Amino acid sequence: MSNSKKLSVSKIKKLLTLFKFIVSQKSNDKATCLAFLNENSVDDISESIYNILYNEKLNSNFSKSQKSKLKRITKPNAKSFENISKRNIPVRKRQSSIVQHGTGIGTVLLTLIPILTSLLSKK
Repeated sequence: MSNSKKLSVSKIKKLLTLFKFIVSQKSNDKATCLAFLNENSVDDISESIYNILYNEKLNSNFSKSQKSKLKRITKPNAKSFENISKRNIPVRKRQSSIVQHGTGIGTVLLTLIPILTSLLSKK
């Protein structure tokens, strides 16, 4: 997703499966689920958050309500979300930040699911 690389169908399916699983968890279970993510999953979530924060082309696909919801979630925790999105921060540290923002991360990922699904239908 970064550096304007094309997403493969298998990568989109993998992201959709991961995001849908995380979003489907109850709030109590979400933190537990996020704590057991492997490095690749943490990297995928980090990359997705990076794209939400910095990819204008992706952001143009969001509706006004999605944009306001994302802004409401990310603005108070902007520094944390920036740290999650940075690849140079160790995976364990990014993962602990993801766990701390469990509910917010779920909402952020929930807004990405329709976009990823639309990408899949285009291919």
